Amino acid sequence: YDQTEYWLVNSRFDSISEALTSQLHNIEDSIGKHLVKALCSLAQDTSSSDDHNKKLNELIISHMRVIGDKEPNAREKYWSVKALTTIYKRVGESWLSLLPQLVPIIAELLEDDDDDVQTEVREGLAKIMEELMGESLDHLLA
Repeated sequence: YDQTEYWLVNSRFDSISEALTSQLHNIEDSIGKHLVKALCSLAQDTSSSDDHNKKLNELIISHMRVIGDKEPNAREKYWSVKALTTIYKRVGESWLSLLPQLVPIIAELLEDDDDDVQTEVREGLAKIMEELMGESLDHLLA
């Protein structure tokens, strides 16, 4: 029984990634860190698959921006940013190619109405991105 590639099977990955990310919408702060850990573990287990990296990134990003008439709430954005920050800390190299997708969202969230969201983006996600890239994000955000 091979557990190392269990989540690489598309049907398994799709169902668990969608189920986990859908929880970002109404996550309670008391269990948010557990959801972040679960998302990060999934990202680590599937980091060898560019398709899975891209899909998980897109699913999380969908909880950080307005899509149609659906605006994410502040806690949803906060925990989504926290999840991406943790993922990039653990598997950043394999996710760096997804950075262009994330830059406009980082710029938008740096001006978010919620102070917690702004702080988490500035001190968490933006900082880890700069560490991985070895340069400031300022020129990309301008």
